[in-house]
Amino acid sequence: MRNGKSTKKSHKPKSEDTNQEKLYLLHMDLGGTMLVESVNGKKYILIIVDDFSRFTWVKCLRSKDEAHDFIIKFLKMIQVRLKVPVRRI
Repeated sequence: MRNGKSTKKSHKPKSEDTNQEKLYLLHMDLGGTMLVESVNGKKYILIIVDDFSRFTWVKCLRSKDEAHDFIIKFLKMIQVRLKVPVRRI
């Protein structure tokens, strides 16, 4: 009997330490279509998370097609600003 508690199986340990430094590993997710679009007509959300710091960037987009160009510009900009290369996405 579980006494009403929910339990999860634990994840297998990572074979490699990906949490070494900022921008070593970025996670990205593109979400949408939102039920209600923004005032500017944006219906999609691109979320980028730095695995090391858990710092999160959020970008609202009008279409999925905008994601590719934004990601390229974002990667160039963030590497110059932080003076660290992105190693994995």
